[in-house]
Amino acid sequence: MEISSPIVSVHTPKVAGTSFQRQLIIALGESNVLLDYQDDPVDVRSHYSIDPNCYSRSGVNSIAPYRAVHGHFHPSKYDGVAGAVRITFLRHPVDNLISIYMFWTGHDRSAWDSPVFQYVKDTGLTIEQFAMLPKLRFLYSEVYFGGVDMHRFDFVGDYERYDCELARLGAVVGIQFNEDIRLNVTKDVARSAPASSVGKDTRLSLQRILEQDIRFYERYAGK
Repeated sequence: MEISSPIVSVHTPKVAGTSFQRQLIIALGESNVLLDYQDDPVDVRSHYSIDPNCYSRSGVNSIAPYRAVHGHFHPSKYDGVAGAVRITFLRHPVDNLISIYMFWTGHDRSAWDSPVFQYVKDTGLTIEQFAMLPKLRFLYSEVYFGGVDMHRFDFVGDYERYDCELARLGAVVGIQFNEDIRLNVTKDVARSAPASSVGKDTRLSLQRILEQDIRFYERYAGK
């Protein structure tokens, strides 16, 4: 693939998306990167959540004059972009779920107007109850990548090996990324307990709840 190919980058929640967004902006220039966070599949108000077939009628065929689009969106939105390099990163669903839960519980209700986030704040769900919410339980296998042929992706990175994967991605898109760029990591750690603070029994319970997404992760991450 050449750098001239448009890049479609799906940012799944809490998986280095802010850091990678910065990587794209540095490599391509801020004016060349389109940020699309208005149609998050987790948001029950998004077009895709309301009508999963919406993009079969009104998908995007070009991101010109931009060279890359990055954000929270279902890949079908940009299916029509010909010759695009399609990329994403995945994280082990248990670790990712813990990170999202800690991040959400560390913020006030007023931080976001997301109905799912505000529901969690209002109800005080335990982490296991949180994991049972369909938008989180099936975050990868249904919410973000439901109905998607993952073989269309040129790169599916494994967050657990982020630095190595960043180098591998660089070879795919023809960009030399800066492995020292890490945004929001300190802030996230400060707001949340480390994943290791979750007890063994709770982790086992989360593994059972998230079984479908774990299979998805194990099948595609690092491919």
